[in-house]
Amino acid sequence: MPKPDPNAMPFQVLKLVICATALLLCGSSAVAAQSTCRLADGTTRKTIPVIDSVVNGRTQRYQLLRDSLHVVSPKRPVTPSLVTSASTCVSAGKALDALDSIGTTARNLYLYQAGSYYVVDDPQRLLGEFRDLVFFTSKWVYQGDLAQ
Repeated sequence: MPKPDPNAMPFQVLKLVICATALLLCGSSAVAAQSTCRLADGTTRKTIPVIDSVVNGRTQRYQLLRDSLHVVSPKRPVTPSLVTSASTCVSAGKALDALDSIGTTARNLYLYQAGSYYVVDDPQRLLGEFRDLVFFTSKWVYQGDLAQ
């Protein structure tokens, strides 16, 4: 029978090191699951006019839509814009995660700001066959959904 090598790591210790490393790697991926914002593209060019109409439209149709979304009409027209700030995108992802009652997920979002409201569009989050524009206040309080 061969003599055990005194410098060799015992099998149980090696197993423990492998398991600990695996846990650390799995745990770090959950922490790293953060949402990011998409840049301007064809979708944003179509969506910004929709948000503009909803927020600034003066007809009864748009007033009723704003009422259903709990969005207050601005005193002066506001210009919706695409948001790409990393910290704001992380907050938007967290707000959607809370709304969906799920743990932290990495989302790739379109994020818009219109006055004191944020509008979040997660292309993976659909209402049937329609995209879901989710309206939040600037403090990330849910206001309503608009299927587009």
